[in-house]
Amino acid sequence: ESNSGAFIAYPNPGNGTVFVQLSENMVVGGMQIQLFDATGRLVESKTNLLSHIIEVHPDGPGMYCILLSDEEGNVIGSTRIIQTN
Repeated sequence: ESNSGAFIAYPNPGNGTVFVQLSENMVVGGMQIQLFDATGRLVESKTNLLSHIIEVHPDGPGMYCILLSDEEGNVIGSTRIIQTN
């Protein structure tokens, strides 16, 4: 679960696609999800979300950070995930 309760990421640890499930009371339209690797490199970014469940795709084993931001770029929540392969 994110540090704000805004979303959960599962499975964690994972071995492929990770699902990010936003809180049901969130308006998803202007939200952005970003996936960063342990070095801070942006791996994936999704904007103008259309669903409360979003897939992200880590680049292999390691630790990753997921950030959820609103339309103004304010971080709403973050969490770390671990990929095993």
